Amino acid sequence: MNIALVEKYWKPLAVISLVAVAFIAGNVWSDRGWEKKWAERDSAESSQTVNAQTAARTTETRQARAPA
Repeated sequence: MNIALVEKYWKPLAVISLVAVAFIAGNVWSDRGWEKKWAERDSAESSQTVNAQTAARTTETRQARAPA
């Protein structure tokens, strides 16, 4: 009986399977795109933080070395 059902409904099952696989693949692809954007944003924020800290240290060093 199960084989008869598969033989009878193989086309709809194949279409449903293809749609499900396409949906999952699209979801994974979209997630990777967002992860890339988040990584770029995080990297930019980290660079800005490091640059700000370096500038602050440079200013402090200049002020400490300047004659009073």
